[in-house]
Order: sequence, then structure tokens, then C-alpha cells
Amino acid sequence: MIILLETNQSQQISFIPREMTAYLLKIKNETTEVVQTITPTFYKNDYYYTCSAVFNLKENHFYNLEVQDVNEKVIYLDKIFCKSQNPSSYPTANPTNTIIYEQ
Repeated sequence: MIILLETNQSQQISFIPREMTAYLLKIKNETTEVVQTITPTFYKNDYYYTCSAVFNLKENHFYNLEVQDVNEKVIYLDKIFCKSQNPSSYPTANPTNTIIYEQ
């Protein structure tokens, strides 16, 4: 699952596709079933793609992500969850991961 923020700024996603021929993204809101089609620039790394785009997402909504090639063949599927808070700003309950025994 990919976690993105509700923002009007560009965000980056990385993924490992079935084939190295990414062309466009289709993002479908699971609640409203509205589909966005985005044609970002994909950057090929060793074995995965990275792309940056401005995603029109709403907080606390789930989305289905499809990456397609030029022939509209699906080469990657995933889910997106949109939130309003950056994950690094969440507090951690036990940052040392130690077990505390009480007697």
C-alpha cells in the first residue's frame, strides 16, 4: 500500500512493474468511483520506476492504482491511502522496542 498526503504539491511514488514500459497512472476512488488519469514522467531505476505527480486525493479515502503501458496493458496494481499527516510526525509508543515486565 502506498501512503500519500492530501496536498496540492507533487509527490513521488516508486514501484516494481511486471514490465518496464510504464506510460500512465489510473487512480480510482473506492468511495466515489471517480477515476483520474495522470501521465507523469517515469524514471527508470535498476529494477523499478519512480514518478512524481500532483495527485488529487481526499483525506481518509482509499484508491486503486493502475499503472498502464502505451497499449493500456496493466503492468502494476496497488492501493493508495490518503492522509493529512506526515508519517514522521506520528508519535511512537515504544521507540526502543523493549519489552517491559511489571510485577
